[in-house]
Amino acid sequence: MKRNLRSVAHFLKMMVFATASLSSTYIWAFSTDSHSIVLLQNDSRIIKGKVVDRNNQPLVGVTVYVQDTAIGTETNEVGLFELETPTNGILVFSYLGYADITHTITSNDFINITLTEDEEGQLDELVITALGIKREEKQLGYSQQKLSGETFTDARSNNWVDNMKGKVPGMTFTSSSSGPMNSTQVVLRGNRSVNTNANGALIVVDGIPINSGMSSSGEGNGYLSSDSPVDFGNGMSDINPEDIESVTVLKGAGATALYGSRAANGAIMITTKSGKKNQGLGITFNSNLSVDVIQRWPDWQTQYGSGTGKAFDRNGNLYYSYQASEDGAATQSNLGFGPRFNGQNYFQYDPATGTMGTERTPWRNYDNARKGFWKTGTTLTNSLSFGAGNDKGSMRASVTYSDNQWIMPNTGFERVAISTKGDYQIAKGIKLNSALNFYNRSSDNLPSTGYNNHTISYFMILTNANNNIDWYRKIWLD
Repeated sequence: MKRNLRSVAHFLKMMVFATASLSSTYIWAFSTDSHSIVLLQNDSRIIKGKVVDRNNQPLVGVTVYVQDTAIGTETNEVGLFELETPTNGILVFSYLGYADITHTITSNDFINITLTEDEEGQLDELVITALGIKREEKQLGYSQQKLSGETFTDARSNNWVDNMKGKVPGMTFTSSSSGPMNSTQVVLRGNRSVNTNANGALIVVDGIPINSGMSSSGEGNGYLSSDSPVDFGNGMSDINPEDIESVTVLKGAGATALYGSRAANGAIMITTKSGKKNQGLGITFNSNLSVDVIQRWPDWQTQYGSGTGKAFDRNGNLYYSYQASEDGAATQSNLGFGPRFNGQNYFQYDPATGTMGTERTPWRNYDNARKGFWKTGTTLTNSLSFGAGNDKGSMRASVTYSDNQWIMPNTGFERVAISTKGDYQIAKGIKLNSALNFYNRSSDNLPSTGYNNHTISYFMILTNANNNIDWYRKIWLD
């Protein structure tokens, strides 16, 4: 934004200068009040000069103008300028990417000006490419996009990768959608292999590649298998969003060539936060609470109970019996084609004994058959960071604790992340950098995934309206 405003200001200045140059007799200037003053050419003088950078290289197109006037020009291809100015005044030198400086007009007819980079603004123009190389965005010949750290801490998810959804064109995600850990793989160039772990982009944190494959325990196939896999999350989910300074998404082959075949599917470059130079000790504390709710429910039928639709009593009517009873054989089924709810009484499940009741009970719909099981999930995250720096180096340290209570009862996790990063200029041309990250996730119960009778989700699919979820509540811990 700062660069855009400066570019607009530069354009407006040159438009005014062009208008002023149309007059051959007068130079129009603006005083500090609301009146304009006409300056005769006889009261002016010619000033020449050269503008260079700190490496003594000429700067082309530097705007040179008299402060509070419309008198100005630009430097040529060798950094020289020539300007007719009033005998008294202040010259302003302005150039994109450099800090503005002023020079009081004196009796010297030739002046030398050196501009220095605007370090604060330069951060907005640079992107991190392969191996941590910084390049100006306009110099890149391949597709890239940069995301700031605020993207991952505002309305945060348990996995920071989810916050990139919808923000990068062409980026897709492969996710197991299996629980609070929820391994996620980022795909930048489409699925090119039947092996799901061969399509993901390379994830690089401060120049170090990390594992981004899908990970789980037990059976790899969760469809009607002998075991149900548990998703423990992957290396990407370990990254603490509070430590992310920026993320650069590199899609082109040229951008990722330095990483070889590992980056054949693109790369995501993550730059973590560091201390700021020439600043005293700074302490930052952040606390974040996120809430997980189920947004949409399927439209279930609530008119009929359990049954196959093929069990009839002696009168030819559909009936229900949890086990064999005096009414007939057992008709309990995962299908919902049983008798219509109409005030009948049948032999049903008795939660007190865990088997069929000895008395008939009302045949009715329980609205909580599925919705009553799930709850509102919460994730509380507290982060404390310290930062400091001087003219030779800087450091930053942070510790973050997260406590997740997922939407499925008795599931969730705890996570501790400790990060330190520092740099120090030992001598001219020698700089020492160090980074240390420690992550620990723990959980005594994560949900199983897959489509088989070992999972809660499978049970929820095949339960029926005549089931009361409170019958099973004592099985899990609140």
